[in-house]
Amino acid sequence: MQITSVPGFVGDDHCITVEGAGAKATVDIYSDKGAIAGWSLVALLRNLASPLELH
Repeated sequence: MQITSVPGFVGDDHCITVEGAGAKATVDIYSDKGAIAGWSLVALLRNLASPLELH
């Protein structure tokens, strides 16, 4: 995980990249309101408890 602070940036920008054998997926989420950060953390914790499985 990497957290980058940009002075003067308004909002949140979350970039999630998942890499595996022969595959890579990237999701970039931007919000102009800071409230999405809290919900993103809740979603992250839920996914850690029940990770996504692709078959």
